[in-house]
Amino acid sequence: MLYAHKFFKTEKAAQDFQKKHSGALYADVPGSRTREDYRVEACMAELSEAEREARPYCVAWNVVDEGPIQPDTLPEV
Repeated sequence: MLYAHKFFKTEKAAQDFQKKHSGALYADVPGSRTREDYRVEACMAELSEAEREARPYCVAWNVVDEGPIQPDTLPEV
């Protein structure tokens, strides 16, 4: 499983993306309960202050792979 995040300029764009991919919506706006979570995401993405100001919304989600690795089926010799 992988962890992914994407940043958005508007809350509407972030909500539309969230509907498609699920995940958590974080916002770096005054009064937001998820402001600290957004800052953690921005830190992991190594966003500059200008990038954070330009894209104050983030959706973070888990990317699930194809499932457990299956053993190779080798012909017996």
